[in-house]
Amino acid sequence: MILASEESVRDALIDSASKTAFDSGFFRIGQRSLPQAAVRSASAELRRLLHESSSERPHLARSILSRKVGMRLPSRGIGQTLVFEYFRRQICRGRSRSIGDLAHAYVQQSIIPDDVQHRPRSHYRHLVPLRRALEKELIGTEMSTPCRDYLDIALSVTETLEEAAEVFFRLVLSTVGFTGSAMEWLLMDQSDRGVARFPGVPVRDYVRESLRLRTPACRLSRDVTKGMTVGGVRVEQGDELLLNLFAANRDPKAFHLPDDFRPSRFGEGAGKRDLTFGLGTRSCPAQRAALDCLQDFLIPLTADFEVSWRPRRGSKMIVGTLAIPPKGTFVIRRTAGHGV
Repeated sequence: MILASEESVRDALIDSASKTAFDSGFFRIGQRSLPQAAVRSASAELRRLLHESSSERPHLARSILSRKVGMRLPSRGIGQTLVFEYFRRQICRGRSRSIGDLAHAYVQQSIIPDDVQHRPRSHYRHLVPLRRALEKELIGTEMSTPCRDYLDIALSVTETLEEAAEVFFRLVLSTVGFTGSAMEWLLMDQSDRGVARFPGVPVRDYVRESLRLRTPACRLSRDVTKGMTVGGVRVEQGDELLLNLFAANRDPKAFHLPDDFRPSRFGEGAGKRDLTFGLGTRSCPAQRAALDCLQDFLIPLTADFEVSWRPRRGSKMIVGTLAIPPKGTFVIRRTAGHGV
């Protein structure tokens, strides 16, 4: 059954959560989620790791933008590239160059073509060789306490190197894939209707409105484990719920003029209805870091840089696991008075 209203999706995520199978997009081996206790500890460690050194990352975002000035940056990939560079230290801190190269290759050769560009017959063709190479690299590796990077987190909740490699790549996919798509939508918004057009509105609210309007993680699924009524419809054990977050975040009963870009709505309490990161104990553990990342790029794009966006004629967004922007090109330039 598909749930698309804000109220019914909220019910499935909170009130009915105990009657659906536990799952975690971050911590999964194949289709099987890790045990709840392992997910809770790993999620807490992930939040700690991503919060660590967060004060240094605004300078990193500015530096990354400086290196992109004047370049033609194609959509459906540049967002994931920017986000990977931003989180690279947390992903593979202090590892050998080969680990960093493997993680980068996974982003460029699997996440972007498979999950973002939807190239035919791609189907994660790079995952197996990358995983095998990672396993070889991990021989003799010991986990650091507290965890210093994503690889340590993966090692802390798995029993074999093969499982650790898969969880490691899933952590990269969950962080880089979704936040990367959100980054591209944010760049488009800044080009079309920048922060300066909304005086007095906090940058954070501008980011949240961009996320609400084109929710990058546009759908979740839940397997029903106990009969219940949700969204006014009876469902039984074995049924599947498909939660349409994209539609729920545009529900006119929850958001006034839902298709309009109105960042001021968050100062009016809209955040209580926003479902971008899910809700409850199974909500996205990296949501604060994702918001920080988008804000850290947007602030210099408002003050020291400007971005232009040229869509490719006839290209449209794709709504699948991710909400993917149309094809097009971004160009970042320095604003007048900010040097070369």
